[in-house]
Amino acid sequence: MFVMNASGAFGGGNDEDSWRRGVEVDILGTVAGCEAAIPHLSASGSGAIVAVGTVSAIEAVGGRRAYNSVKAAVIPYIKSIARELAPAVRANVVSPGQVFFDGGVWDYVRQNVPERYDEAIASDPMGRMGEPREVADAVAFLASPRASFISGTNLLCDGARTQNVQY
Repeated sequence: MFVMNASGAFGGGNDEDSWRRGVEVDILGTVAGCEAAIPHLSASGSGAIVAVGTVSAIEAVGGRRAYNSVKAAVIPYIKSIARELAPAVRANVVSPGQVFFDGGVWDYVRQNVPERYDEAIASDPMGRMGEPREVADAVAFLASPRASFISGTNLLCDGARTQNVQY
């Protein structure tokens, strides 16, 4: 199993440095990690790749910024792995929505821009943000043999926050 959970565009803007950092870490880092893992996963006959994405890759949120676009590029790359390497390797993406944890971005917002935090909670269908363990559970499931017929998907872990319909 290989889990890719990296991002170089945390809070990234629309400037050239944010784009370069995002491409280098999110896209090229994902490709390098997956390509290094694939021979080992293929040899096992039951390999699994799970890339951690974001719902920002499928909805235009947060304005013009590199983060959304570079994370979006990971989804078709992972889908292509799933199609090309099946059945020896399964490959999926887990895309979290708003996740709260102490010291995280939403903790910062809660402390420094409380009206924005309250707005985010009020507009959430579940009335709360996700927890890291909920995202980890989704990743663990997709990496496990229990998900043996799931490959090439982008699993939204967002408590129904996004409004798009995947098809």
